[in-house]
Amino acid sequence: MGGFCSLAGQHSRRSVDLKYRISDAKRRYRIGAVLACLALAATACTGSGSSSSSAPGAPAKVGPASGDVMLPVAFGLVSDPTELVNHVAAISDPESSTYGQYQTFEQLKRTYGAPESDLDAVSDYLKSQGVTPTIMSTGVLVKAPMTVDKASKMFGTDFELMRDPDGREYVTNPKDNASIPSEIKAKARQVVGLSVTTKQPTPQSVLDRLGSSGGEPQGGERKGCPEALDTGGFTPNQLSTAYGVDGLRSRGLDGSGARVALIEVSGYEQAATDVYAPCFGVKPLEVQLHQVTLPAPLAPGLEAPLDVEMLNSIAPGIERLDIFEADTVADPVLPYSAILEVANTGGVLVDVISTSVDFCEDFLDDDITPIMEHLFMVSAAAGITIVASSGDFGSSGCYPPDKKMSVQYPASSGYVTAVGGTTVTLNDANEIQSEVVWKAPGGSASEQSGGGYSSSKIARPRYQIGPGTGGDSRQIPDVSFAANPSPGFPVYVCETSTNCAWGSLGGTSGSTPMFAAVVTLINQELTSVGRPKLGFVNPFIYSVANGDRYDKVFRDVVEGSNALFNNSCCNASKGFDMASGWGSVDFTSVADELSK
Repeated sequence: MGGFCSLAGQHSRRSVDLKYRISDAKRRYRIGAVLACLALAATACTGSGSSSSSAPGAPAKVGPASGDVMLPVAFGLVSDPTELVNHVAAISDPESSTYGQYQTFEQLKRTYGAPESDLDAVSDYLKSQGVTPTIMSTGVLVKAPMTVDKASKMFGTDFELMRDPDGREYVTNPKDNASIPSEIKAKARQVVGLSVTTKQPTPQSVLDRLGSSGGEPQGGERKGCPEALDTGGFTPNQLSTAYGVDGLRSRGLDGSGARVALIEVSGYEQAATDVYAPCFGVKPLEVQLHQVTLPAPLAPGLEAPLDVEMLNSIAPGIERLDIFEADTVADPVLPYSAILEVANTGGVLVDVISTSVDFCEDFLDDDITPIMEHLFMVSAAAGITIVASSGDFGSSGCYPPDKKMSVQYPASSGYVTAVGGTTVTLNDANEIQSEVVWKAPGGSASEQSGGGYSSSKIARPRYQIGPGTGGDSRQIPDVSFAANPSPGFPVYVCETSTNCAWGSLGGTSGSTPMFAAVVTLINQELTSVGRPKLGFVNPFIYSVANGDRYDKVFRDVVEGSNALFNNSCCNASKGFDMASGWGSVDFTSVADELSK
């Protein structure tokens, strides 16, 4: 998940393996990076910061799945993406005459969606089988929720009920042998949604893993209520000064009008932000919750409060904030497609999607990859910014058990801004004195900024050029900001509306929503003068990084490494590197560049 928790007075860290399962019990994906917690004496951490964590051990087969269980099945009709790839490249290139000419989903669907005749043919077939289809707004997905009985007959396979050691129960196709019906196979090329949680895991307490950063507070003036200051973490005013957000806030920018969506795998209590926000002198954001294929809301954890509170502290004027709670058994296509349906977001598309929910890229398959990439491309074409944490597992995003160089998805998508992590030292004016790649002392695998290059899954995008780039594959991260859990960031976490505590969290789960929050400030300034909002920001980042204003906008991180297990890919160096990307940025300078 990218988030970290710290316990005061402890010095040993132990990692907890947390998986993000997709499609079936054979493919187990990590939720971002594995959470590392300080152990209580000799007792290892038993959670992840999310009360939905899986206990160690293999799932057990309970028996055949009940035939009346509903599966969130969806068919993908994604084919050749070449025209859409070219369109997104043109509207996202600051040097292009069509830069910022975003379109509605209805327009994009007509031009880049599946042919209407194919969508109708798939829908008609599903109706003939007693299934009610819904054509999604992106024009490449047909939702077709159906019972296990219908799915077993349609796909020629069996479904089993499985149980995790933590009590979670889920239905899946363990043989992974579902076949798309011959009647529609030429049109529907992908199928997802053949797994679903039927019983949530037993909730676990997370408050006992909260505490102070374990170190002395850094930098200059720290503003906030005493309870937050006692955590020792970097306060919002410190981050704002360090990364040039003060200049934006002095212009009256607070994210007003912005709509943001988060993907989470732990629940959220509004009571947390209701206390956090006034502690730092801002109004609490009201959160809209959505459960995607889940039988009930998720139990509160650590990730969601960190994301919400980081957004709230930097961009308190956000108009609407939606959290989409994802089923860790179901396909990631489902929460992303849900976000893009305006019926779920108050009738208007979101401006920014932020997530620290990642998984090992190596497990992307021929069903998931084309749909996910299409959703990200149409999001870019509609002016939506997507940011994702690069993870907290250094150069080995698939560890454990795989020690080879690997990265996490969706950060490795060419249409997502991947945010890494640094260790920052501030001076008495809260200005950055030093900034190096975040890597825990001793090289703990679960406590360092994620980065590296994609496998054969994602090609190097055409915008990814400049000193330090190269090869045929996507390289991450793109940018990096403070993430070290020592000192971390103050957070207020609630398990219930009355059972709450202050603590300190860190990881790329902190740097990612901070970047997302500043995007809303910059969008506010751009739209106020009639300019298009940022949308897909990577081409702009690389354009500036390759220009003569690099030193004005970026802080090059040239020290440190996130290399693990003798992987030599990811050492910080001048220019771009796979440990910190282009480094961190001064956000006021970014806004000034865009206003030229």
